[in-house]
Amino acid sequence: MHLSKKNYIMKEMTKSIFFSIFVNILYPGIGVIYLNKFKMGTSLVIVTFLSRLFYHYIVFDSAWNLTFAFILDCSLIIFSIVYSVLLIKENKTFDIYSFNKWYSCIFLFLILALVHTFLPRNNMTMKYNSESMEPVITKGDHIYASKKKLNFSRGKVTLFNSPKNPGIFLIKRILGIPGDKIEMTNGNLFINGQLQEYKELKNDLWRNNVSVRFKKINLKNRLFQIGENTFETLLNDELVIHGDFEEVLVPKDTFFVLGDNRSYSADSRVLGLIPKSSIIASPKFIFLSPSFTNPFYKFNNKIR
Repeated sequence: MHLSKKNYIMKEMTKSIFFSIFVNILYPGIGVIYLNKFKMGTSLVIVTFLSRLFYHYIVFDSAWNLTFAFILDCSLIIFSIVYSVLLIKENKTFDIYSFNKWYSCIFLFLILALVHTFLPRNNMTMKYNSESMEPVITKGDHIYASKKKLNFSRGKVTLFNSPKNPGIFLIKRILGIPGDKIEMTNGNLFINGQLQEYKELKNDLWRNNVSVRFKKINLKNRLFQIGENTFETLLNDELVIHGDFEEVLVPKDTFFVLGDNRSYSADSRVLGLIPKSSIIASPKFIFLSPSFTNPFYKFNNKIR
């Protein structure tokens, strides 16, 4: 009988340490509850719930605030794991109750995950896999966007659900708002009959913020100021005629959007006008870039 009990204890210990770490990674504190520390585990679960609720609800103004939220979540995970490991080293066996059985812990995680799924989110993050907004947004950049503070002003960057491929999110710049007449001739943009003037940039700094295939192409780098927004665009002279379009009158509750990489963008020239109902967020900043040598070189770059 004594040998059987010892084998049972060793089995419990092995099961406890791996399962506890696993559920603590999923949701900090649940692994502590599993080890019969109900008050400590519940406190950690509540703090985790509130911090993740805060993350989903608050719209951050900079990547530093987003980083703080990420560090807080990682700290809760690490603390829960270390606390659990120390408990297991100190206690070889644990009393079993209905609340700390393995399936009770899994059930608790599923409930919490379901609650988070249905709670409203005021922000979103995404990896942008398009070259159409270079040099402002490079292909592979990770974007943070606000779903609460939508800005429909002319010249603002917007994130919307593709009207032709629902479920695919695109990022472009609003250049035509309801009531506008917009056209492009020989690569020149006209809004309500007025040529949108620009400054030709002679430096090659834009090459640092484009995909590899564009680095050796001779693109024109132009600096525009439309409304309160100053932004750069790229244009390939050899493809300029393919980007021209005749005058378009923008109806109510729709927008005309263009990519900043004008010659390589599938925007309103291809997709048509974008309904207001399709716009879901306003990009705020970049927090991670595709560079292998320095993925943080565009950290906290504001998207204007």
